[in-house]
Amino acid sequence: VVSTQSTGVRDVKEKVDVNQPAILNIPKELWRIVDYLFQNALQEEDLFLYGGSNMDMGAVRDAIDTNAPIRVSSVHSVAESLICFLDSLPEPVIPYENFPQCLEHCNHFTNSRAILKTIDFSHRNVFKYVCAFIRELLANSAVNKADPKKLSQNFGKV
Repeated sequence: VVSTQSTGVRDVKEKVDVNQPAILNIPKELWRIVDYLFQNALQEEDLFLYGGSNMDMGAVRDAIDTNAPIRVSSVHSVAESLICFLDSLPEPVIPYENFPQCLEHCNHFTNSRAILKTIDFSHRNVFKYVCAFIRELLANSAVNKADPKKLSQNFGKV
């Protein structure tokens, strides 16, 4: 659950219905693509290293536009659709104005966290969501052969 509360959870007076689905502050397209990959491709070798077919990528786009299930012949097409989606955003996940600071402090965890807090809420959520997915890929690297350097090459440009 994503919260914009500036106070602690104990200070919130409104009642929250835990049976209602959580609203994520990320684009639905991103959620649908990552969810598909999470469900179907965590064990896939060399994900993001092979391109997808144009027909499958069109099917992904159509499924997202019509809220239909994603049906493709290759998970690599969905992986490429994720990169294309992130690349098509009007601004990169790390906004242009924050990029120099992020690059300067990328090897210092505490400074990186501080800079991440200055990034717009929606960009920060997308960044965290994509990073969480990448962590899951890497957690399965014994099977899927995911490599941090290769993944960074694919995601670094978006």
